[in-house]
This record gives sequence, C-alpha cells and structure tokens, in this order.
Amino acid sequence: MQGRLNALGFTLVFLLLLSACSSLDIPPPSEARTLLVVAKSTQNQSYDSWARRYSIELEKLDGQSAGQITEVWFDNNREVFTLASDLAPGRYSVNRLKWISAAGWRFTQAMGEGYPIDQEFQLREGQLTLLPIEFSIKQTDNGSGILSQFWFETVTAERRHSLIERIQLLPNAQHWPILPAQDG
Repeated sequence: MQGRLNALGFTLVFLLLLSACSSLDIPPPSEARTLLVVAKSTQNQSYDSWARRYSIELEKLDGQSAGQITEVWFDNNREVFTLASDLAPGRYSVNRLKWISAAGWRFTQAMGEGYPIDQEFQLREGQLTLLPIEFSIKQTDNGSGILSQFWFETVTAERRHSLIERIQLLPNAQHWPILPAQDG
C-alpha cells in the first residue's frame, strides 16, 4: 500500500512539472532552424492585471539579414523561460528591453527607447541556445497606482541546470542539443 502511494505521489509530481511547461512547444528540428531560450521570472503582487508588456529587441549582426530587428515578447505567466524560434543562424545582439502599456490601461501606449542591454551572442544551426542573461519583471501596488520594475542578471550555473531540466521535459527537446550562448 505504501509503495502504491509513493508511486502515485511521484506520478502526480511529474505530471505537475510537465503541465507547468505544457504551454511551451519546442518545434521538431530542421536544418534551417535555431531555438533561443530566454530565462525569465514574473511576479504580480498587485491587485490588478499586468499594466505593461515586455519584449527584448534582437538585431542580426551578420549575413544577408544584418540589421534586421526581431522582438521576442515575454508572456506575463509563470513560465520560467520564453522560446524564440525560426531565427536564422548567426551573430545577434540583444539591444534593449522594451515595453508598452497593456490594453485597457489609462496611460498612453508610448514605448520610449527602452532600456539598453547590448549583449551579443551566437546562434548555431540546429541547436538550442540558452541566452546568458535572465529577465525579471515585478508589479506591485504603490499607493496611488502600480509600480512596475524590471531587472536582468547573469544566469547562474544552478539556474542554467534548472532551466535545462525543465526544457528536457518538453516534447522534441531530446532532438535539440542545448548550448550556452557564445559571444560573437
């Protein structure tokens, strides 16, 4: 009886971990594709829905599409990373973190210039690359309104290990070699 309960408990924990990543899809590999994993954390400690949406701006630094800008948007959810697929192999730069106000909020939709980052990295064909920086976003009530904060920091070895374990639970992950981002 005790053995059955332990097995049932293990199964439930495994299914909960798997369901935590279920909204992320890793596409099957193909020769012309890369995957970029961007670590993130979000905390909404206010009584309201998210007031801002955030993205990072990626710039292609080499090849025929040099100068091309791609935005990777962060969902305000409990996922610990965001996937960017269909990026061409090559050198990139994370130029800045940008934001807009969420629909329905009283303030303007203005974005401003964003927060400069300037982090270069390399994407290799047929490989999943983990960006070496993590983005954190927190929203709290601030007396007369909402306070939104963001910061980023280097992904630690422990955090990297944890992210790789979560990624490996997803379908198709076993087909993608996982690499840390390499500087240009």
